[in-house]
Amino acid sequence: MLDVSNLNVTTSVLILILSLILLAYSSDLFTDGSVMVAKKTGISNFVIGVIIIGFGTSIPELSTSLYASLIGSSGISLGNVVGSNIANLALVLGAICIIRPILIKDERELKKSLLSLIFVFVALFFIFHNLVVDRLDGIILLSLFIFYIWYILKDSPNNSSDSYRGRTGKIVFNVFGGLVGVLLGSTFLVKSAINLAYFFGVSESIIGLTLVAGGTSLPELAVGLAAIRKGQSTLVLGNIMGSNIMNILLVLGLASVVMPLAVDVDIFISAGFLLFLSLVLVIFIKIKKELGRGAGFFLLSLYVLFLLIFTITSKLNIFV
Repeated sequence: MLDVSNLNVTTSVLILILSLILLAYSSDLFTDGSVMVAKKTGISNFVIGVIIIGFGTSIPELSTSLYASLIGSSGISLGNVVGSNIANLALVLGAICIIRPILIKDERELKKSLLSLIFVFVALFFIFHNLVVDRLDGIILLSLFIFYIWYILKDSPNNSSDSYRGRTGKIVFNVFGGLVGVLLGSTFLVKSAINLAYFFGVSESIIGLTLVAGGTSLPELAVGLAAIRKGQSTLVLGNIMGSNIMNILLVLGLASVVMPLAVDVDIFISAGFLLFLSLVLVIFIKIKKELGRGAGFFLLSLYVLFLLIFTITSKLNIFV
């Protein structure tokens, strides 16, 4: 893959712009293809968002955590999973809600995923309690992942599969071509942005907390914005919840099977914040029956607060 770390400012800006264009176009393709799959198979848009889009947008986390696990970097592997989930729930969902409020249409399907999300985060706490995620934990997580897919699919509404009669080749191109474009676009966007940040003298800690931390959540944001623009709000929620659950059950499960992972105190505390975010989401959905701009601003505020607290405590070594 092209190395952008040593490119000049002009070239980096050009790559940044081209990446944004590729990301926008590919997100549209991927969203359209996912809707086609829903219509072709009769599976609901929400479930398609959970499984297909959720898995697709979790690929950056999967590749990053597996590589970090292989080289023995537990902090990066675990931090990637927990940090990306926080960014998905607070940064990505918050930004999308501000742009366009999300109305809750199918509470039954949403309730299943919300309960699954909270269960997974609570299970993560129990796994983290001895400050290590070993291979047995990984096997348990992977088993829960298989059960979760079955649980989501078993009672999924069966819509008419005759509503889309387009060619299968077009569906395959949109889904896989769009996904590849999203992943490439997000990768080059983050790399070129980091290169520019270094050039202008931005500190490594700021780069890590903003560009890199949000980098693996960029596919979720791009696909979410494309879906909300097309009026597919159920895809957005399905994508966020599906990606978060897969990050823990599939990504962390595989990473810990490859190599047991040590859990430091910062990761444990961040996991607590993740559980808190999921409870906030439940409250907004149950009381308001929508995720409006107020919820969006509140979620973004929590994300900024998390970054501030994490930065301050890291500098003061409070949790070391």
